[in-house]
Amino acid sequence: MIKEVKWRGKRWIYGDRPTSEEINNLAENYNIHPVVVEELSHATLRPKVDRFQNFLYLILHFPVFNPETKTSLGAEIDFIIGKDFLITISYEENEALSGFFSDLQKNQEETERIFSSGIEMVFYQLLSRLYDFAMRELDHIKLKIDAIDARLAAREDEATIQEIFFLRRDILNFRRAIKPHETTVNSLEIHGTNFFGKEIQPYFKDIIGEYSKVWNMLENHKETIETLYDTNISFLSMRSNEIMKRLTLMAFVTFPLTLIAAIFSMNITPDSFLGPPYDFLIILGVIVISILSMLTFFKHRKWF
Repeated sequence: MIKEVKWRGKRWIYGDRPTSEEINNLAENYNIHPVVVEELSHATLRPKVDRFQNFLYLILHFPVFNPETKTSLGAEIDFIIGKDFLITISYEENEALSGFFSDLQKNQEETERIFSSGIEMVFYQLLSRLYDFAMRELDHIKLKIDAIDARLAAREDEATIQEIFFLRRDILNFRRAIKPHETTVNSLEIHGTNFFGKEIQPYFKDIIGEYSKVWNMLENHKETIETLYDTNISFLSMRSNEIMKRLTLMAFVTFPLTLIAAIFSMNITPDSFLGPPYDFLIILGVIVISILSMLTFFKHRKWF
């Protein structure tokens, strides 16, 4: 589907899962290079920025959380930025992209305010919205990290490992989507400044700053969740060692009792050694002495 917002000859064409025919029509109307048309028709694994004679072509992947898989997946957005037009193509839902376009459709004053500064400012505002949305996604990750930290402090760890696993995977996929932006936005500053002029350079530098804030917060979340993971593993290991120590203690206590019971259950002669009336007291005394001896030995070795 192709939609657009326009103001005094400047326009933003929003392609939401466009068909091949719609892409070909855009190529004819805006003189889009065949190489770009080919890339618009399928997913691209790597972000990049290229300059053509009449436009800049930019590909970026922004993380979008999928509640079914409980992780963030990189959603590709293709940008074609000309002197008086902006084309965005996406095949996956992105709340920041669709929300900004919807706001401009509904608010003519906002459209006039942004478009009056040039199509490059529309592009700048859009990228700012996208990085701001990524920051909000990271805020949700922080809330999950805080919840896991509280559960670890309360030793409510039955499901904590699973939660940490999903969160670590979410952060990993977030990093995979965001990390390649570094070289791309730096190249965008160079190509954008050459294409639009030096007066736009501070805005492209601001985009680099927005990316850096996202990346730094993401790195902080990664370090925090890794620390929590190590702490939880250490706690579970300590608890497992404690359980094994207790089971070993029980085994050592039970073993002599089993051995004594086996010895005195043998049918041997003469049988006057354990004859009445002292047979029960003798066996009980041997058992108690054995238990006390083993416990004394364990205590001496500081096993408990």
